[in-house]
Amino acid sequence: MAGRAGCPVVVVPAEAADPVPREQVVVGVDTRRPAEAALDFAFDAARRYGLPVRALHAWAPVDPSARAKFQLAEHDLLDLAIAPWRAGHPDVQVVADAEPGGAGQVLVDASAKARLVVLGRGHAASLGRLGPVAHAVLHHAACPVVLVPES
Repeated sequence: MAGRAGCPVVVVPAEAADPVPREQVVVGVDTRRPAEAALDFAFDAARRYGLPVRALHAWAPVDPSARAKFQLAEHDLLDLAIAPWRAGHPDVQVVADAEPGGAGQVLVDASAKARLVVLGRGHAASLGRLGPVAHAVLHHAACPVVLVPES
């Protein structure tokens, strides 16, 4: 269902989450192809919950000597990608993080303190298949995950 539904699908972990503070709505952001529907959903959910959005972008690690330069460049790309949502939701606090590593693992790690993780579901999923990031997050997240199809 998560790979085929025409509406957002919420997948809730079978096991109860640890009793840690769940103080943010995390949204995965591909800075080169931001999932607009997922960003809309995440910002609306954060507003309803009264929580900040943590816009999270993962990037491939590079040589340690170039890491700082890449970190800054990836963070700048993330800021550009989410700028319309910041402007459209001035009442929602935004934390923008660009972290080195695989997107699935970075998002699973972030789920430990999230009330909700929001992911866009791309066109490959329209055939009923989820990509590796969505698959990893759905199977390992410590909180509910929302898959939002792009129109």
